[in-house]
Amino acid sequence: MSTSKSGRRSLSAGKRLDWILLAPGLAWFSIFLLAPVGFIIVISFFGFTPGGYIPGFTLEHYARVITDPSSQTLLLFSVRLSLTVTALSLLIGYPVAYFIGMKMKGMVKKTLFLLLFLTPFWVEYSTRTVAWLPVLGQGGILNRVLMGVGIISEPSALFLFSEFSVTMVMVLGYFLFMIFPIVFAMLEMDPTLLEQAEVLGASRWKAFYHVTFKVSLPGVVVGCIFVFVISMADFATPRVLGGAVMTMPQVVVMQTTSAANFPLASAYATILVVVTMVVVMLLLRVADVRRLIY
Repeated sequence: MSTSKSGRRSLSAGKRLDWILLAPGLAWFSIFLLAPVGFIIVISFFGFTPGGYIPGFTLEHYARVITDPSSQTLLLFSVRLSLTVTALSLLIGYPVAYFIGMKMKGMVKKTLFLLLFLTPFWVEYSTRTVAWLPVLGQGGILNRVLMGVGIISEPSALFLFSEFSVTMVMVLGYFLFMIFPIVFAMLEMDPTLLEQAEVLGASRWKAFYHVTFKVSLPGVVVGCIFVFVISMADFATPRVLGGAVMTMPQVVVMQTTSAANFPLASAYATILVVVTMVVVMLLLRVADVRRLIY
């Protein structure tokens, strides 16, 4: 009897310790994420006058965002841009992750190679974004190289202040977030599984798909979530390199800083968060990402 009581006390003490360890993270998460998001949602239902916002409850701003054709186009473009950046990041990042995770020998080499990809992050993001202006401009390095090899005969305006420039710079800035989760997933794979698949008669491509790709799928999902969420929230890259390209985060910033219409900006932001969460939930249904955690 005393042994069972001692076991229950030990289990209860273990649970209390777990909550104590979680308390700082939960407090930080609640204060600096849940509370601001909740505040934004509440403000989105307030009225607005040129003198400020009016506390109350109105669906005016949501109706304006949902029924306005330009807002619909803006939201669809933001989602399409983020999905494009995510798809290209996966297309570029997966082969790199495969090389690091499956082909390179030794954790030291793999770690050094991953650290090499981290070097651009030693420079602040807005500085890295601005640095693309002399590269992509009509008198920039890219145009000069293409003219030098004879691909184009005159400078092209395609590479700057366009959807192309925004997409390219976002992919180059974010595909690292695709590489790391995939590499970590591949490191968990038993290398003998590929040998067993080949012994059982599977071709190289079948072995890759049914073993390597499926094992790395949770990492692919996590990478896609990282890149998509960051792309949906990015307003600096389209603002600096997009020219006439307009995204939903840019509208949120404009409504906040220029028009001081915080309720409308909050409605835009809330819809943006909801759409992002829906896409994330759909991605989570593709694979069990808990395997990367446990």
